[in-house]
Amino acid sequence: MNVNDLCLMEIDNFAPFKGKSWASLWPEESRYLLTDAIDNVRQGRHSRFEAPCPTAKGAMKYWDVSLSPVNRPDAACNG
Repeated sequence: MNVNDLCLMEIDNFAPFKGKSWASLWPEESRYLLTDAIDNVRQGRHSRFEAPCPTAKGAMKYWDVSLSPVNRPDAACNG
């Protein structure tokens, strides 16, 4: 997580979150949206979803999440 993410998620100490999957931070009922988006990105497609997720301090926020694939410079194009 970068500094902006830490602020938005109200995380004062990153240590308890280190090594955890991003999906584990989302509520169970909306976690499928994130995992579907990640699957799309792994297949070379842009993905976007909107869902609520509480911050580390419990404030409910609604997120508009956009994910895009980032290929290695030597990777072949995915068409």
